[in-house]
Amino acid sequence: MASGSSPSPNSDRVGEQLRLLECAEKGSLDNLMCPECSEPVVRVWFTKAQAGEFRTWFVCEECEFSFRVQNAQKPSFFDESRIHGDLDSYDAKLLGRKDWDDPGAATT
Repeated sequence: MASGSSPSPNSDRVGEQLRLLECAEKGSLDNLMCPECSEPVVRVWFTKAQAGEFRTWFVCEECEFSFRVQNAQKPSFFDESRIHGDLDSYDAKLLGRKDWDDPGAATT
């Protein structure tokens, strides 16, 4: 095995994800370049996993690529109209909550 300093596939993937995060931070939320299919079809979506807790999702509309980040605070580029219902439900199930908007809702 030859030794070298070529980047690993994981570091390439992290770099691609950081590039997408930087685009979102600048306000670009649609038509981002997908690192897997190389098409400009990645969209940014949000969830509110719990009150005061936000997650940002990057989802390709052409292939299976997606990833999410858990935000430490409300993203500066957050928009209620970009809350994705299916992704919000997915995050809610992961956290074991039923509906954080209804503090009286029973959890199972």
